[in-house]
Amino acid sequence: MKRLLTLFSVFVLGFGSSLGVVSCTVRAKHELDDNDELDRNQDLEILNQIKKETKETLLPWWQTKTMIDIIKDYPEQISSFEELVAEIKTKNDGFLTLTSTAISEYGFLNQLLAGFKAEFNNLNQHLRDRYSNYYVDTMPLLLRENDISFDLHNINFDKIAKLIEDSPQAVLGITVQVNTPYEVRFKGLSVLDNIQVSITTTNDSEFLNNIQDKVENYFVNFLDTFFKVKNYRIISEQSSINKDIVLSIISKELKGRNILFQHHISFTLPMIRDNASALHKYSYFYKYNSVLEWVGEGYDPQQLTWQNFLSFYKEKMIDFENIKVEDGYYVLNKIEWFIPKNFMIENLLFKNNFSYIDLKEKSYFTILKTQFDQQLEEFAKVTIDYNSKLAFKIDQDIFNSILSNYYGKSNKYLNYSWMFENCIFNRYQRSLQNPTPWYSYNIIQFLELQY
Repeated sequence: MKRLLTLFSVFVLGFGSSLGVVSCTVRAKHELDDNDELDRNQDLEILNQIKKETKETLLPWWQTKTMIDIIKDYPEQISSFEELVAEIKTKNDGFLTLTSTAISEYGFLNQLLAGFKAEFNNLNQHLRDRYSNYYVDTMPLLLRENDISFDLHNINFDKIAKLIEDSPQAVLGITVQVNTPYEVRFKGLSVLDNIQVSITTTNDSEFLNNIQDKVENYFVNFLDTFFKVKNYRIISEQSSINKDIVLSIISKELKGRNILFQHHISFTLPMIRDNASALHKYSYFYKYNSVLEWVGEGYDPQQLTWQNFLSFYKEKMIDFENIKVEDGYYVLNKIEWFIPKNFMIENLLFKNNFSYIDLKEKSYFTILKTQFDQQLEEFAKVTIDYNSKLAFKIDQDIFNSILSNYYGKSNKYLNYSWMFENCIFNRYQRSLQNPTPWYSYNIIQFLELQY
């Protein structure tokens, strides 16, 4: 039981992820030998290579279409574009979704989709030729045409003119959000992927570029005014901080001003990991983050106290991250810039929507020190209390093999570990009498594909 706490503590202190990479657990009918493991890993590696190459080939093609000037690019379809804008304006919030069949009714949209399909088919044939031994009567890629959709948003230039205090102009514009799902396949393995891009379509691209600059300037000033009232501090109720906290605050303010906005804005937090309470989840399987560090060899029961665990946890979390205390608050992080991505104001994208935009002044994430310390203490107590309730019956030789392989280079049991971890952490979460403010472990975030 005491040795098992080594595994449990390693999991509590974090488990490394491989986001964006396919991982697969096969429930075989026989015990896998080393050759089976090697073949499966090689197949997964090839599947991932195909997936990566597909995205890296198709996404840049769409990114060359991010601005369309109907008059310059499709002059013969000006009237069709005007009719489409008029139809979108009649919809709720100026929003209309077209599927593959409806897309074909509009010439410039149909030409976009046809061009993408040609690019997709060329890549598909190229991949099949490269791996011809594995694709006899199948193709590496399958375009899910029935799931293709274009979300159309009417750009409200009249309202934008009021925001930036400019004169309204007779200009039309649509933001097209493209959604093209497809499947990547190799030797019985498959994984779904998707390309999502946003395209701005207008009848006056020069005017629209000028408006985008003014909207960006308006939003930066809006953020500065908003954060200045809060003394450039964002007070959090939990140690977990991410872009959703900022977004929820900004969303409330934008709604209060009756400003239409769509999608997430990304406030990247460079100084801290994904979640403060996850505690070094990229330094997994190291003994200096395990029970051995704060209890010592032999697991003296008298050292297995919540006070000792709390001291160790605060050292790793607060001291290591160099978290400062100011005016009774922990200063968890700062934000100096943001990336708009697909964020839209009145359905207008930012011009450089994947570039850094600097704030006028830095803002800081903070949490009340007494509140944070209390949460840490509660976390330490329930963790140590749960340890006394956790018991496994397992053959000693099998357990020794599992333990040695977790710390060994081969990591033979890594493909099966998610079942063990999921069981432990689900039971741990259910054991808590009160909802915990701490990081909820979810093994699914580490897996894209399971068999």
